[in-house]
Amino acid sequence: MIKPKKLVKGDKVAIISLSSGLLGEPYMTYQRDLIFKRLNEFGLEVVLTPNSLKGREFIEKNPQARAEDLKWAFRDDSIKGIICAIGGIDTYKTVPFLLDDESFINNVKNNPKVFIGYSDTTSNHLMFHRIGLTTYYDEYKKIYTDIIRKYNTPVLFNMNFGHAHPKCILPYGVEATIDCDNKRVIINESLVN
Repeated sequence: MIKPKKLVKGDKVAIISLSSGLLGEPYMTYQRDLIFKRLNEFGLEVVLTPNSLKGREFIEKNPQARAEDLKWAFRDDSIKGIICAIGGIDTYKTVPFLLDDESFINNVKNNPKVFIGYSDTTSNHLMFHRIGLTTYYDEYKKIYTDIIRKYNTPVLFNMNFGHAHPKCILPYGVEATIDCDNKRVIINESLVN
């Protein structure tokens, strides 16, 4: 397996939307700004792939454009890492545009980069494994925990809110109690006034 070099201060990382175009929606400005702020605090230079902010509808309807973004990032020697903005439901649609492209495969092998993503990006991790590139899936938990620790904010992992039925969306800042014995999350405040 090819192992990319560790990211160091001053490295450039690309934010990509391989699954959902949520990051490009107008109501996500705060989250976009926060991504830049947090990664800049680590000393990383952040760039966006060409299609990453085109919104949910565009990203959903254009798996080839999503694949082109990944190709773009691997062609750019100055980019040292690729971070997926969010999961989704159909990143598998990008794989044929990538695995059938010998130029892309050669760029991955000759210009390896740190690739981080979770949830739906499992398809991409499996694709990179097939090509021979070591990627980082579970490590995002440690990275997020390290970032959040200094803000004294609790983080939940391995709790299936968004992928389970019925879906449970917890707004930012809502107080909740976790009852591990009974496998329940109790929301401690009214979501509706």
